Amino acid sequence: MKNETKIGLDTMLGVGKKKKIAGREYYILPVCIKDMIYVIGNGIENDETKTLVIVDKESLNQEEVKWQLFGLNIVDEERKKIFLKILNRYVFYCSGDEKIPMTEELLVEHNWSFKEIGEFLLAWSQISD
Repeated sequence: MKNETKIGLDTMLGVGKKKKIAGREYYILPVCIKDMIYVIGNGIENDETKTLVIVDKESLNQEEVKWQLFGLNIVDEERKKIFLKILNRYVFYCSGDEKIPMTEELLVEHNWSFKEIGEFLLAWSQISD
């Protein structure tokens, strides 16, 4: 049987960054090796593995694409499952000294728009740069 180790939040806290999104403060951890597949794919041409839709910042700044494109991560059911898993694993809402893992309910309650979803995905995928 394969033993799966769990990396504690305390271990990761040194490499994460605080970011304000939608007027609230969140703590975002960088992409872990096991989840890089959702950002860059797995390199297999005909594989059905879904990647998250992450548009580069330059295209957004030059208005080549719109923030609404990030909404594909919510309307496509497979991407939504991946997005919510990533959100719960890597984003913590800072409430005083407490860090609360993000959930779909908090996402709705905090009223993230296309832009907030995009800001999170850009920060998450680039935090370790």
